[in-house]
Amino acid sequence: MAHSKHFGATVDIGTSQLTIHLLDLKKQNLLAQCVLRNPQSPFGLDVVSRAKHAVASENNA
Repeated sequence: MAHSKHFGATVDIGTSQLTIHLLDLKKQNLLAQCVLRNPQSPFGLDVVSRAKHAVASENNA
């Protein structure tokens, strides 16, 4: 296992965006980052509003 890699990932599910990091744990550095708009944002700025929308929606968004 002399060539094994040690990777880690973080996922932050925020109210307005989703952030994903890929880390090299051995070298302790960031390899990649991806930030996306939370697809639930149009349904409200908070979890309660989004839950209400999901209950009221035929598609259960």
